[in-house]
Amino acid sequence: MIRGATPHSPYAPEEGYCYDGLFSVEDYWKEKGKSGFMVWKFRLRKINTESHLSTAQEDTENYRQPQRVETTIQRIVRNTEVAQQVKELYQYRCQVCDMVITTSAGVYAEAAHIQPLGKPHNGPDIMENILCLCPNYHVMLDYGGFSILEDFSLIGIAGKLIVHRKHSIGNEYLFYHLTHFYDEKNR
Repeated sequence: MIRGATPHSPYAPEEGYCYDGLFSVEDYWKEKGKSGFMVWKFRLRKINTESHLSTAQEDTENYRQPQRVETTIQRIVRNTEVAQQVKELYQYRCQVCDMVITTSAGVYAEAAHIQPLGKPHNGPDIMENILCLCPNYHVMLDYGGFSILEDFSLIGIAGKLIVHRKHSIGNEYLFYHLTHFYDEKNR
C-alpha cells in the first residue's frame, strides 16, 4: 500500500507518499457513496512481510511457470446458429449504442441472453431471448447496470433499444431480467 498525504488521516504522511507494506483483502462490499453512486469498499489486513521474505524466490519461480491442473467441466452448449442469426440481423450493430466494432478479423458483436441460460435462471437459447450487443453493454446487461421495459425503453441508462422488425423479443424475458437483475435502488 502506498499512502498519500491526507490532512485528516493519522496514517498518512505529512507530505508526499510513503510505502506502508503489503495488505490482503479480508472482505469487500458495495454501498452508496456521498455522490449517490455505488462504491466498492474493502477491509484490508496488513501482511507480516518477515514470514513472506523466505518464500519470495519460490513465489517468483512459480509465477514464471504457471501451474497446470487437469479438470473436468460441464458447460451449456449454446446454439451458435441462433446467435449468429441475431448478429447478422443487426449487421453486428449494438442494439443499445448502435456501434459496430471493427477488428482486423472483421466486425464483432456479442449475443447476449436476456434471461441467462445457466442455473438457476434456465433461460432458453432462442432468438426471442437474445440481443446483439457490444461487449460493454453485454456486461452491463448481465450485471444489472440497465434493463429494458416492454416498450423497449431503457431503464438505468438513457435511450431505447433498437429492435429490427424481424426480431420478436419476448416480454417474459424482459420482465425476468428486470425483476432478477436490475437493482431496485437504481430506479
